Amino acid sequence: MALVRPPLNTLRHASQILSTLTDSTAIASTTTETAFDQQVSIYGGTLAKGDTIDCTWIGLWGKSGATQPTMTFKVRWGSASGTTLLTFSAVTAQTSAFGNAPWEINAKIRVDSLTSFRCMARLSIIADSSSVVPTGQMLVPTTATTVATSADMAISLTATWGTSNAANTIKTVFAEAWVAHVGP
Repeated sequence: MALVRPPLNTLRHASQILSTLTDSTAIASTTTETAFDQQVSIYGGTLAKGDTIDCTWIGLWGKSGATQPTMTFKVRWGSASGTTLLTFSAVTAQTSAFGNAPWEINAKIRVDSLTSFRCMARLSIIADSSSVVPTGQMLVPTTATTVATSADMAISLTATWGTSNAANTIKTVFAEAWVAHVGP
């Protein structure tokens, strides 16, 4: 994915969209933390203290059979091996098979300094039938996370299946990010 550089004359006191993404490749049959293949890239040196990054990911997940795998999401600064900004508690799938159940994650990342972020986020699992129970989580940070903002970096969403099964599938169908620049 190409990096998006905002025009220099609009970098402050404006909201800029950084990227709108399309369907990702599905993550299936693995218990290894995997980043969705489409990420929001940010040029190094473009963030300042007080800026906020608003990210939204919307996706679909499904499984077959009577197993009840779990799904754990993380928001990272960088790839699947990057700095973890937050981790959601594992969500447990229901016993019945289901397909294309919608989910959504909204994250707001606040730049406390050029080396420190705070990230709060909400996860919603929407019921598509009796086989998927709606659930939600809200995470609010108590401490900041140390990051480096001088180099180009991506904001990644990762997923980890608790049980490997070829019938497990999850993907993003929409993702976008905005940066609200404040300060001088």
